[in-house]
Amino acid sequence: MDQFNSYMLNLAPIAWRAFTALPAAGAYAVLDEQHIVGNVHATIFGEYTQGAPTGSVRLLFEFSPYSVDQTAPALSWFPMMAYGQGAPAAGALTVSILEPEVVTFDPVTANREGFIFDFDVPSSVERIRVSVAELGVVGTPGSCALTLLISER
Repeated sequence: MDQFNSYMLNLAPIAWRAFTALPAAGAYAVLDEQHIVGNVHATIFGEYTQGAPTGSVRLLFEFSPYSVDQTAPALSWFPMMAYGQGAPAAGALTVSILEPEVVTFDPVTANREGFIFDFDVPSSVERIRVSVAELGVVGTPGSCALTLLISER
C-alpha cells in the first residue's frame, strides 16, 4: 500500500490543455498562460495536424519572473534561451552566443502526430506561457493541441 500511495503522490497534475487552429502567415497564437511556483519540471504533450503537406509547428516558450504584466517599458516575458559555448584560443577572447530558442515539431506523416517535450523551470519563474505558429506552409495552417503537466523536480 505504501508503494501505491507514493506513486499516487508523484503524479504530475495537469496545469492546462489548449487547442487552436493555427493562424495564417506564420503568426503566433498564445495557447495559455500558467502561474507556477518555480523550480519545477514541465512536460508538454502535443498534437499537431498538418493543414498541407510539409507543414510543421513552432513552439515558443516564454517565462516571467512577475505574477502580473509590468508597465511598459519593462518587459514581462522572456523567451527560452539557447547557449552555445565558444572555443577557447590562446591569447584571444572566447566568444559564446546566447539566442532566443524556439522548438519546431516536423511530422513525418500528414496524419495527426504527437510529441513530448520536457524542460526544467528555474526557481525565479512565476508564470509560463506557450505560443504556437505554423511553419512551412503558412498559407494553409494546421492545428495544434498542447497539454502542460507540472511536477516537482
